[in-house]
This record gives sequence, structure tokens and C-alpha cells, in this order.
Amino acid sequence: MIEGILAILILLYVLGFIKIPGVSIPNYHLFTYNGHTITLFEILIAGVIIWLISNLPYWLKFVIGLLLILWVLATLKIIAIQGLAPVILIVIIAGVFIHRTHHWYRAYRRRYYN
Repeated sequence: MIEGILAILILLYVLGFIKIPGVSIPNYHLFTYNGHTITLFEILIAGVIIWLISNLPYWLKFVIGLLLILWVLATLKIIAIQGLAPVILIVIIAGVFIHRTHHWYRAYRRRYYN
């Protein structure tokens, strides 16, 4: 389940933040807050991260929840560090990926080396 959510999050990240020359993907503007337009991809990414948080262990829920709050503040330009929102999303994706990879590696070691 977490792997599917992670794949959806990576897809939304690629479609919402990375501009591919020659490929036109519509990015609908929903509303404006504090001079920043909130797009459909940003709302979908927040929803997928909340969905991801509901499927993680407690300690990782706490860390990803804090990163989600920082991402929202950076997206709304309350934290005015340019480029912080994409970096936080990359940290969330990498953290969950490393957690899942380590989880599978431990299960593999337990099965074959004990």
C-alpha cells in the first residue's frame, strides 16, 4: 500500500514541479493566497501525503507530519526560503523510500540468514 502511495506522490511531484520541454500538462489554479496561486497539484500532493501519513508507523508519522507542516508553510510563502517546498517533498519521498527499503531488507535478512 505504501509503495503505491509513494508512486502516486512521485508522479504528482514530477507533473507538478518539474517542467518537461515540449510536454504541456495543464496545472489548474484554484485560488490565490498571500500573492501565491494554489494549484490543483499542490492540493493533490497534500492529500496524498496525508494519506501516506495514515499508513506509516508512529515515529515516521510524526516526522512526515512535521515535514508536511513545513511544506505547507513554504508553499504558502510564510517561510520565505526560495526552493524549500520541492526540497521538502524530495526529503519526504526519500525518507519513505529508505524506510520501505530498509523494511524489506530486514525481512529478507531474517528469512534467509537466520
